[in-house]
Amino acid sequence: MKSIRIKISLIFALAMLFMIALGIIINNLFLEKYYIYKNKSIFIDVNEKIKDKYRNDREDFVDYIKFINEIENVNCMVTDSNLQVQYTSITRRGGFNPARLPNDVEKIFKDKYICVLYY
Repeated sequence: MKSIRIKISLIFALAMLFMIALGIIINNLFLEKYYIYKNKSIFIDVNEKIKDKYRNDREDFVDYIKFINEIENVNCMVTDSNLQVQYTSITRRGGFNPARLPNDVEKIFKDKYICVLYY
């Protein structure tokens, strides 16, 4: 390397690659945990509202979870004990089978035993 311009360019490129790699690593390690931490109170509140509505007024339940989806921006899926979807606020999209939870969400339920909320 003869020129200082080449040295500075190389240092800059390596610094940028390092910053990008660091950002990817931090996102993979902490982003999901941070998202759940920041929104935990919203999830708990929505879960209580859905339970209450399900117990007291099943006639308007599907409309209610769609309303929750619009207001709180939380997609809701109510499943039975076998994780078969009974009600959902998610509209059908290509490749999505609304009769069953997505595999990655189902794995979370089996591993962590959390309440039924899909976001």
